Amino acid sequence: MADTSVTAPATARARRATRRDFVDCAFEILAESGHKGLTIHELCRKVGVSTGSFYHHFANWDEFVAALLTQWEGDQAQQMVEAATATSNLRRIEIARDLASMYQHGAEAAIRAWSLSNAQVRIAQEHVDDERRRHLVSLLRRSGVADDRADLLASVGLAILVGLQQLEGGADKIPDAMHMYQSLVLAAIDSHDSVGEPDGVSN
Repeated sequence: MADTSVTAPATARARRATRRDFVDCAFEILAESGHKGLTIHELCRKVGVSTGSFYHHFANWDEFVAALLTQWEGDQAQQMVEAATATSNLRRIEIARDLASMYQHGAEAAIRAWSLSNAQVRIAQEHVDDERRRHLVSLLRRSGVADDRADLLASVGLAILVGLQQLEGGADKIPDAMHMYQSLVLAAIDSHDSVGEPDGVSN
């Protein structure tokens, strides 16, 4: 009877657990404990299931890491689409600013540290960095910033984000830093008429 009372709830939880549950919990663990704290045992403990549930969804650890990184990259891509489809230059800048402030900074700092010892993670991290920079360059150019300044400003923006993510307590400063960065961007836009107006519309 004692064995049944323990096993049944675990089985019920295992049926409810999804791949996304494991991935979401992994981001939480990364933020709390870094990449060294991310283990199958800790992941299953946090999800509330047995290791059998983990292996029901993932053939091995590498497959799970691939799913985690794919989800991270996909989330970033979706957020970039949201900013790119805004109807005015100013709104695109504001969305990009707000998104940068809302990234999972603790988890991202852990992923960056992890990338130093894991090639699979490094490739994903570099891809996310490249896509963020490419997207920001495109956004700045569409907003009226000259090409050379757009390249530099995009690099500065990424450096601010990554740098503050690495500092203890730096994540708390990112929202204010992004507002300051927005001021730099707006100052770099050639024509004030282009700010806040749909592309191609001027007074």
